[in-house]
Amino acid sequence: MKAILKSVNFFWNYTTISLAKLIIFLGEVKHSLSIAGATFAILTLSSAANAATVVIDFTDNTGSVSTFQETAGTATATFSNPSPVNFDFLVGGLVFGDGRTTSFDVSFDQDVELLSYISVLDFGTINFDITGPGVSSLGNIQTSSDFVGQPLLFQAGETYTFIGNTTNNADGTVFGSWTINDAPVSQSVPEPSSILGLLSLGGLAIKKVSKSSNKK
Repeated sequence: MKAILKSVNFFWNYTTISLAKLIIFLGEVKHSLSIAGATFAILTLSSAANAATVVIDFTDNTGSVSTFQETAGTATATFSNPSPVNFDFLVGGLVFGDGRTTSFDVSFDQDVELLSYISVLDFGTINFDITGPGVSSLGNIQTSSDFVGQPLLFQAGETYTFIGNTTNNADGTVFGSWTINDAPVSQSVPEPSSILGLLSLGGLAIKKVSKSSNKK
């Protein structure tokens, strides 16, 4: 009988100690993972904070040109292939329609998001479409507004076409500015190496906690 009681007592003590170790281990693992999770959140928020809404300003241009560039924030846009005539800058902006340019191409040297535009002058009725890789923004109106379907992700080095639609050759608008985001969300996600580093950190922390708990 004494042997049985001794065995039961040993089993009870061993189980109690093991449960205590398990509780301590789980608590320390939770703490380690919380640190890793917080670090990941900080990295994500920090990257997102780098996103910037900037303005492409057309009001500082003059004359008639076949191509031009505009820089906003860290992004540079190249405007080209105006049709049927060159780009014209009148009354404080880029003329679109009005017997002048009714279609043109634009490309950026980095990924950007097109958000909205301001028209400083409208005459008649014109709407326009924007097409290109991953973008189909149809039925934009001539007055200041958000681009249809915005944010429109313009990929670095790709060409996007603006096409004006009007029944009267004299109808048009004058773009004063475009608002873009020069650090899209796709660029704001932490690098895979950072994520892998955090996972490795979490794994090492768990391993360390496990060894520490075994010594107790």
